[in-house]
Amino acid sequence: MSDDVVQVYSPTAENAKSLAELLSCGYCTDISDVDVNADIYICSVKDSAQRQVWLALKKHFNESDVNLADKIVVHTAGALAMDGEDGLSNVFPNCGVVYPVQSFSKQRSVDLSHTPFLIEATIPSTLEKLRRLVATVSDRCYEATTRQRNALHPAAVFASNFANHMYAIAHRLMEKNGLPFDILIPLIQETAQKVMEVTPVAAQTGPAVRGDEAVMSKQEKGLNEDGNETELEIYRLVSQNIQKYRDEFQRKS
Repeated sequence: MSDDVVQVYSPTAENAKSLAELLSCGYCTDISDVDVNADIYICSVKDSAQRQVWLALKKHFNESDVNLADKIVVHTAGALAMDGEDGLSNVFPNCGVVYPVQSFSKQRSVDLSHTPFLIEATIPSTLEKLRRLVATVSDRCYEATTRQRNALHPAAVFASNFANHMYAIAHRLMEKNGLPFDILIPLIQETAQKVMEVTPVAAQTGPAVRGDEAVMSKQEKGLNEDGNETELEIYRLVSQNIQKYRDEFQRKS
């Protein structure tokens, strides 16, 4: 099995060409033109489009007299099952999952060398091939079931997407009051560094974990006066949850 990328497919020519140039490979914009001689086919599209791509690829293979058992097809989604009625294994018998636990944006390059990858496969030999494939880009590979990925995915949303939205709220509050967001960068960096050394609950600071009702009341009043109704609701809900986690942590200590 070669590690070379043979071809890139995308229905958008610009996207296909751009990625193909980076990978020094060919590209196509129609699944019926996908090269049938590759070893592994990686479906990295939005979740709602995955099944459509699987079925179109299977149709192309069948029309090209390809033995489906000879081709490994994987998806990269954290929330999609491999098995079951709607799973990839219901379309391709030799399949798997290669899920990178990372956030990707076109405007930023990501160092994959320490990015965790979760893998799963229908066949042990395929699982080993996926393990070797991941090893070409990362030193962190874990075998995980669909159930485990389903548990990790919302955790990743809280840790990344929701945390970033909190930054967005903070950015708006700072901008609204004529302050640069850069002021908060050292605080954000220190908080991120801290959870690498102790548990998040142990690292928690602020008025909610201290139970400082006077400060919380003042902050809630400020948010309310500025017309930040949604932010006020989020502030109260998150503060209550911080206190709940604090109480559970203290009971266990």
